[in-house]
Amino acid sequence: MVTALIATIIVASCTPQSEEDIISGDTLTISADKKQLIADGIDQVSFTITLDAEDVTDKADIYINNVKTNTTTFTTSTAGNYEVYASYAGKLSNKIILKAAGPNLFPELAADSQENRFEGFRRRVLVTEATGTWCQYCPYMIKGLETFEESSKHKNDVVIVAAHVGDAISSVASEKVGNYCNMKSYPSCAYNLDKSTVHSNMGAASVNAQYINNAVAAEMSEPASVGIAASVAEDGVTMAVRAKIKIGKTGKYRINAFLIENGLMYYQTGATPSLGFESPTIAHNHVLRAAACENPITGSLLGERSDSWEVGETVEYYATFDMADCDVTSAENCSVVVFVTMANAYDRYYVNNVITCSPEEQVSFEYSR
Repeated sequence: MVTALIATIIVASCTPQSEEDIISGDTLTISADKKQLIADGIDQVSFTITLDAEDVTDKADIYINNVKTNTTTFTTSTAGNYEVYASYAGKLSNKIILKAAGPNLFPELAADSQENRFEGFRRRVLVTEATGTWCQYCPYMIKGLETFEESSKHKNDVVIVAAHVGDAISSVASEKVGNYCNMKSYPSCAYNLDKSTVHSNMGAASVNAQYINNAVAAEMSEPASVGIAASVAEDGVTMAVRAKIKIGKTGKYRINAFLIENGLMYYQTGATPSLGFESPTIAHNHVLRAAACENPITGSLLGERSDSWEVGETVEYYATFDMADCDVTSAENCSVVVFVTMANAYDRYYVNNVITCSPEEQVSFEYSR
């Protein structure tokens, strides 16, 4: 948990624009542990069906492309999109779309310079910023993050994701992240998806930058238990990521991938010259466009394994993003964030390590010494 830098400072923050109320009642819902898979006949998606709070997965009927199935999982050898819904007790669920990509879509990984090494991984911290173009105090955090990226000794130890809420560049994933980290004030930052680390605007940009620096330093004091390598390719329609994970500590893990985009030009309330902005229309960077796994936002089970991984094991991970569905403006301005979360003693998952990889790039395993 990060200690406050200045206990007496007055916090200025915003409340997001109103959202629609959640509909209550007898609602049948189907969810999947992931919505992208490889069409290799092996990669598998698992479904969960609930009637309000009751799990009825084993009682419900599942339909894939309008054909009733007799299983709660799905694999395929044919690339394409698959529409899935459920029925139970005379009710129909929501529909979800699974995207199955051919194995040849995924790029090769870089060679591992120390293939037999499973310790001393280079660690980075996932910094999630809750923000909105409507928020008058958000420029203080935007400038704070910019100052941190320019001058902090930890500037290369972070991957920043901007979770917009209530504006034109918000997404389902950004809403999920904000809710998971309990970021109710805007702007706020959270570290490694740990809600106990959340802090709102601390005042001047320089004060925010110092607080971010201290928070990152606190997170960096713990070693990484996993190493991550990744590569990303895109064909104008789909962004595909392939990753490999090396396990350096026995434990339970999840994995997720975020698609982020830079350089989105939008008007920002509060972006005044006094705060160093030449124009209120600014470039919004690190914008979260989509998550490979939205429920839970901490990711799908690593390798579909619910029990522990052992030191010395490796596993590969694949995910795809439909750039049109993700409202991507420019593939060149995108990158994919891959992170692995680890369960603590209370079975709560926090980010253990994270990397970012751009299209046509290979990020190899990195070691701290």
